[in-house]
Amino acid sequence: MTEFARQRRCKTQFWNGTKARPALELESDFVLDVPRPEYVRGETIVYGKVERVGGVRPRVKVRLSSREVMYGDISEDQARELGKRMYQPAGLRGQATWDPQDGSFVYFRVEEILPYVGGGVRTGFEELNTASRGVYGQVDDADQLALRIREGDWP
Repeated sequence: MTEFARQRRCKTQFWNGTKARPALELESDFVLDVPRPEYVRGETIVYGKVERVGGVRPRVKVRLSSREVMYGDISEDQARELGKRMYQPAGLRGQATWDPQDGSFVYFRVEEILPYVGGGVRTGFEELNTASRGVYGQVDDADQLALRIREGDWP
């Protein structure tokens, strides 16, 4: 609208229909700079259920939670592999662009399909304890441990 008003050297008026004059009136030289959103880019890993794969330009749809889905660009070879994992959990590593305000993905390019098999939270903690040689087996208060690690008080 501002471009239209500038070219024709006219005012832009916004009316709400209930008053005898406009709610807002802008001169033709009014400058409206809408800031471009600043996104965060980097490598990340996502885990979720594969819901859709393929297309002319191969893409994957992954359900991250009951409310959130993510779409990612993939190669044809990756599409064939992920097609075998329909409605199953998968781990995907790739380059992501996301909105730091709400954490939503703006773009995701899959670089690697991880050898991931979902096993639940209990299984995950058991495997973490095994991989750490029992270090976490003695933890009574996970919140206190996290605080100590953030403060650099626990190796």
